[in-house]
Amino acid sequence: MPKGYKVDLLYQLPNSETLNAATDQINTMETWLNQGIDAIVMCPPANDAMFEPTFAKAAAQGVPVFEYGFDLAMSRNGIVTSNIGYSQRLSAKAVGEWVAKHYKDQALRIAFVSGTKSEYTDLRAAGFKEGIKSHPDYQIVADQSGDWSREKAINVTENMLTAHPEINLVFAMYDEMALGAAAAIKNRGLQDKIAIVGYDTNIESYQAIKDGVLQASVYNGTKQAGIFTAEIVKRYVMDGQMVDKAYFYTPLIIDQTNVNSIDPNLFKLEQ
Repeated sequence: MPKGYKVDLLYQLPNSETLNAATDQINTMETWLNQGIDAIVMCPPANDAMFEPTFAKAAAQGVPVFEYGFDLAMSRNGIVTSNIGYSQRLSAKAVGEWVAKHYKDQALRIAFVSGTKSEYTDLRAAGFKEGIKSHPDYQIVADQSGDWSREKAINVTENMLTAHPEINLVFAMYDEMALGAAAAIKNRGLQDKIAIVGYDTNIESYQAIKDGVLQASVYNGTKQAGIFTAEIVKRYVMDGQMVDKAYFYTPLIIDQTNVNSIDPNLFKLEQ
């Protein structure tokens, strides 16, 4: 932050998961508004329409609200100063296109380790299918939810491999689940027969790609989005500049061709 600015940063994670996380966020924002804050930055856990009354209260008080790390297509709330986000569908499509380009005319029998039933899961499934549509001979033979969990992904991958021994590629819709799928595949000694592609690269999956455990994943600019969001807030709140309603992060596929050229600090939580 340039000299001359003094910033007090209040930071609060939701205390619970799923829909209750939204309630936690609303309560936190209401508390902050009563304290007289100057701006709100938040990452919605789901459809942001439920936040509109709180955002309207913020707008009435002259407090801008910024969303980040959120699918722009899922935004239903018009009372947002700026949304710094990405596309679930386009990121998954990029993974599918990578598969189509990399495996070409190989006979792929694909298993989905899906997320919990949600709009996120639907968009990622649709995007991947769109990405492989140039190969109608590819078959999705199994689809089970790993509930975004590594442990659950181990179990469902084991189940799918038992029911469909012909599986030779797994698309896990979150890299925690990709790492779980990799563990299940390793347990069966099938590392050289089954490819794994993931979604939303983290530091462990980045290393797994380097090690050849995962073949590819997609990075959605998570850390840069946080840095850029801070810059957008500064421009608007401190410098009085106009900002765009939305900023889009283009998905980046990470595989063996570029993993060694990418800074691992992108995936680390610490600075």
